[in-house]
Amino acid sequence: MFKFHKNIKNSLKTTTELSIFRSIIALGFAGIDTIWALYMSSFNLSESMIGFISAGLIIISLLFSSYSTVILETFNEMKILFISLIIFIISYISISFFDNLYFFIGISVILTVFSILRIDSFDILFRDEAGDENLNEEEGILYTLLNISWFLGPLIAGFILASYGINFVFLSSAIFILIGILVLKRLNIKTKKKKREKIDKNIFQNLKEFVNNKKLLIAYSIGAGIEIWYAIIYIYVPLFIIKAGLGEEIVGIFLSLIIVPLVIFEYKISKLTKKNGFKWFLSGGFIILGISGILVFFISNIYYILGVLVLAHIAMAALEPLQDIYFFKQVNSNEEEKFYPIFATSSDLGGFIGKISIAFILLFLPDKFSYLVISLFMFLIAFICLKIKK
Repeated sequence: MFKFHKNIKNSLKTTTELSIFRSIIALGFAGIDTIWALYMSSFNLSESMIGFISAGLIIISLLFSSYSTVILETFNEMKILFISLIIFIISYISISFFDNLYFFIGISVILTVFSILRIDSFDILFRDEAGDENLNEEEGILYTLLNISWFLGPLIAGFILASYGINFVFLSSAIFILIGILVLKRLNIKTKKKKREKIDKNIFQNLKEFVNNKKLLIAYSIGAGIEIWYAIIYIYVPLFIIKAGLGEEIVGIFLSLIIVPLVIFEYKISKLTKKNGFKWFLSGGFIILGISGILVFFISNIYYILGVLVLAHIAMAALEPLQDIYFFKQVNSNEEEKFYPIFATSSDLGGFIGKISIAFILLFLPDKFSYLVISLFMFLIAFICLKIKK
């Protein structure tokens, strides 16, 4: 067994090993995202209230993200990653045994903080191992493997949900993350030593430098735009599916199908951008998402709506892997811990904007108007992407 593991390790690049590790834990996180809104709904909360609670967690994430630079530059990234994953395992097991709304919200606050550290530490580790020259291809491989997991994860969660109940989904997710930890432990990756500047821990100075860099602001807009779209996909569409009278298993099938275009196209697009640049892939992707939202606004049949949303994710294949690539192309390795935590808040801000805007819309208007609001955001981000220079 040891010899087999050693041969496998010698034949794989470190970035590929990291991609495999992340795809394993992604099975667990995909399962949680599949049932998160449904679990909240089980406490008889309205769609709007679920959106407001989710948006509230993002505010906590935004507040903490600014301080994560200090943690990332003080502690080893591998240790941060290990501790974060252990916290997730303990939390998911606890939720599976304590079926209480306030307990769940409290745990969610803790996980929100450690989710930032988990994502930041991994992405910086991955970028350091990939380097500038191979970053496009390595990110393409990473996202291809991740999307396979995000295809399988909802299917597994849907099966467990239908067969054993929602609490077992939390347990299964904890098991996948535990397996990921064991894999990561065997990799024995050594982090790079970097030159640290005292000013890096000056949060407001870092923010000022980030805001004054137009290219970083474009990268920030891209990350926010993607999460605005995902806000409706992972929070509200599952609720709309149940509201339309369809079974919970349809939620898992839908969240799996939207990943298929990403698996097919993401790696190819990641390689194409190395020669053709980012501008037209990014702006075109957001335009297609905007048009898709308008189409859905005029459709009433739930199956047609889901079909359009699945096809729309062909455009997401031109967006998702490029957000990190575009950001890392604008900074050097010594600036990663300084600027990446700020860039990472784009996901939080985008998620907050998407969730809170739809929550307000649902207080006064029918479900379909939420798609129209998201479309307006997509066209705005597409316009910003047109400012990218080759």
